[in-house]
Amino acid sequence: MPLLDKLHDTMKRTIRYLLSTSLFLVGLLSIGHAQISTFPYTENFENGPGGYTTGANHKSPNLPPAPANNSWAFGKPAKTGFNTAASGDSCWFTQGDASGNYFKPEDSYLESPVFDFTSLATPQISFDLFVDVLADDGAALFSSVDTGKTWQIVGRLNSFLFSTGTYWYENSPLAGSPGGSSVGWGASGSSNGYFLNSTWARASHDISTLAGLPHVQFRWYFGTGTSGSSTTPRLGIGIDRVTVGEPQSFLLGASAMALCQGDTLTIPTLPIASYEWIYRIFASPNVLRSTSPQLGLTSSGYFHAIRVDSFGMVGWDTLYGIIGQPPQNVTITAANGSLNQYTLCQGDSIGLSVSTSSTGSFTYSWAFTPSWSQPLITFTNAQSFQVKDSGYYVVTVIGSNGCSAKDTFRVNLVPVFSLPPHPNVILCPGDSLYISTPISPVPITQPQVVWDWYFTPTLGQPLTFLGSNQILTVGTPGYYIVNFFLYGRGGCLAAD
Repeated sequence: MPLLDKLHDTMKRTIRYLLSTSLFLVGLLSIGHAQISTFPYTENFENGPGGYTTGANHKSPNLPPAPANNSWAFGKPAKTGFNTAASGDSCWFTQGDASGNYFKPEDSYLESPVFDFTSLATPQISFDLFVDVLADDGAALFSSVDTGKTWQIVGRLNSFLFSTGTYWYENSPLAGSPGGSSVGWGASGSSNGYFLNSTWARASHDISTLAGLPHVQFRWYFGTGTSGSSTTPRLGIGIDRVTVGEPQSFLLGASAMALCQGDTLTIPTLPIASYEWIYRIFASPNVLRSTSPQLGLTSSGYFHAIRVDSFGMVGWDTLYGIIGQPPQNVTITAANGSLNQYTLCQGDSIGLSVSTSSTGSFTYSWAFTPSWSQPLITFTNAQSFQVKDSGYYVVTVIGSNGCSAKDTFRVNLVPVFSLPPHPNVILCPGDSLYISTPISPVPITQPQVVWDWYFTPTLGQPLTFLGSNQILTVGTPGYYIVNFFLYGRGGCLAAD
């Protein structure tokens, strides 16, 4: 081959190589960022923009040759009412013009780096979100799996009701149509009020539909309408502490459960975590909140539990709870009308029964223990029965709705005690009889003692009552008989 031809061929191959390399590099540049494949991923923007970029589309009447309105800015917000990031100092937010007012109309976005989800089975995205906008305006999250050629909205309206997200879209329709969507995060005063406007909140959503995909990006679209003044002092949108990974999930129970007043729902705890309950009872339009892992139940409603772990990943569950009323005024009563406790003489017995002011059908379960240091032993399902043992009797009354209530009754047992013998004696008229009161064993500290004296000239004849004194002076020959009564605790009796 002539030298000129060889040179020409070499140049062609070199050009083809350079062209293919350039196209490869252009392909990388079109992707926009190096892929992130280590999870959990967290970006709090304290070391810079984090590889996030912004863009905007023209929206009538904001048309070329004017630049497309784009309010996004990175740094520390310095607006009255919006002057801190969710964590640290810096975040992404809508600054807008020099006065801090976002533009109208606007169709802009904040775009994430590229994520490789091939190692994730149940990915989630969560982030701190600030929202304070006019009625027409709002934001929504989109994802792309084809290098940004197409974008699909993430989540749906009221995703929390379907246990797929927390602090997710509540507003529809949005005239500002962020990313072309009619739903999203919008102005305060939405119908159910689960989302807190004008403060940072932790938004999160399941993105398992993107699991295993090698090229995933996100855009937070911000859309504003033409109505309302562009100088109206609304604070706009803020994004901070973006986290992607697989959360530690938990379950409160079945999605619909029969629960009872006084029951407690508990979010499983982690060593480092924050907790929040967002719930609404059916009888009230008000949304209630609590930041304790436990929530006591009083009325039926929706109960949305949120747990944020140390990485910022969010676990959640939503429960539709029907709260039943336990049997009311469950009371154990002794046969003599005693409540709470009764003193029983050894060898005797007394009936116990249980009642409730509620109506309906009930089942009963009785348990007994001689001491609270010993376990309860279940022994009968009757509504009433006889008892003769000292200890604690606990009844559980269960209604047809499965709710129950308890009461406890204590039985004190006084042991049998005896009196020493008093032998017959011979006395002269004017002598006195005196009866002492030794007790064996001593069951009480201050017994009630009664001496009933009787006289008869001959045994077998009627007795004449003489009085109830401890000392008796005798005068007539005959038989003097004393009945000695010792009433112990609870009226238990010994006689001679």
